Amino acid sequence: MPGRQRGGTVGLSGTLDTFSLVEILGLVERARQTGALEIRGPEGSGTLYVTAGRFCAGEAADWSGPVEGRAALEVRIVDVCFHLFRLSAGSFEFVPDHTPPWTADRATDIGPVVERVEALVRAWPTIQSLVPSLDTALEVCQHITDDSLLLSRDGFRLITLVDSRLTIRQLARKLERSEVEVAAIAAELMQEGALRPAMAGATPSPSPSGVVLPTGALHAVRAAPEGKGADEVVTSVPDPNAALDRQAIERERAALAARAGLSDPGPVPDPDAQDADGDADEESSVISTDRGAILRMFSGLRDQG
Repeated sequence: MPGRQRGGTVGLSGTLDTFSLVEILGLVERARQTGALEIRGPEGSGTLYVTAGRFCAGEAADWSGPVEGRAALEVRIVDVCFHLFRLSAGSFEFVPDHTPPWTADRATDIGPVVERVEALVRAWPTIQSLVPSLDTALEVCQHITDDSLLLSRDGFRLITLVDSRLTIRQLARKLERSEVEVAAIAAELMQEGALRPAMAGATPSPSPSGVVLPTGALHAVRAAPEGKGADEVVTSVPDPNAALDRQAIERERAALAARAGLSDPGPVPDPDAQDADGDADEESSVISTDRGAILRMFSGLRDQG
């Protein structure tokens, strides 16, 4: 890997069969270089721009142009790096002091991004076996086999957007996440039996959240925390005509009361109780109807957190 001195900076060039992009980026980061790392190969090409040893821009394939904010920059760099890291052959050249043709006033560390991309590259064969294309549309499975489903915060955000029409690329834009990272989240949910590729001609969900949930018992599921408190979400729509389990009701009321800071949830209404004045049937009907409405309101818990 010969180097050329240019006014105090070093120009590097070589082939990817001699040095990996991970090694090259490590050198650029440690030397706090400013410039452009250009990669060219038979399967694709791209450029990663750095300033003082940190990513400030990137372009490859369909990814080019300025982005707004550091989060958007990280998304761009992850997608560009993933594209370049998967090149099996090619050459590279680091051009000192070469800047992108647009304003790039944000920067992000090289190391953490490289770690994320390496993990995605390792997982990609499994992801690709479940997600054939980033242009695949997804739909929620009508019947989740498990009684409960553990969702990460990102997984929950994704599943609420799925409507059988949006592709993974489109979902990534809505989530403001890397396309390949959203594909990885989708693959995990597909392994859990929560998502699947959309059927041709599938009817979009009428649900405001885009999630089609089967009617049945209420399942409160705790989402896996990611630096924040856990969420409570609902994985099925309650059926007001289903038989009620009194003990399950008491446990659910106690859990909800605890979340509200109450020590006593109060007595559970008994739909079988008979009113002495002959209005028992009417009262029972009101209780059942009200309970069905209340249970539906529990689905609002998924918007908290």
